[in-house]
Amino acid sequence: MQNSGLKRNRLYPISLPDVSADAPTFDGTEVPVAYLFRYWDRRFALKAFLVDFPEVSPAQALAALRKRVDADFPADSEDGRMGGMPVFRGTRVPIKFMFDSLTIGENVEGFLSDYTSVEREDALRILEIASELVEVATYENSSG
Repeated sequence: MQNSGLKRNRLYPISLPDVSADAPTFDGTEVPVAYLFRYWDRRFALKAFLVDFPEVSPAQALAALRKRVDADFPADSEDGRMGGMPVFRGTRVPIKFMFDSLTIGENVEGFLSDYTSVEREDALRILEIASELVEVATYENSSG
């Protein structure tokens, strides 16, 4: 187990995972990147992680979150398909259609019944990513 000293008294009561000695850490720190993802997965704000681990810069945390979002992004965008508009993975359904549906008061289930080629998990993940990006953008703008 690595970094047991990092499991110090923290403001936010999150149980931290045990990580191996070769787990990736934030540059210039001993803080495993996995700790940030634990906070994020438990729906704590980015600020909570940065308060508990001040040795990690906001830029480092934001870069790690962006990399994670990119790794499991359930969308495609190709110049030859739908004019390059982002679509749900494996479909020709633009992601914008879901947001348009939500804007006019339809729920996700209604959207999915209209666009049966879209996987429910992909639609929900797009909404999670949108929420995460709003949080990141809000943090960047407020710490400016």
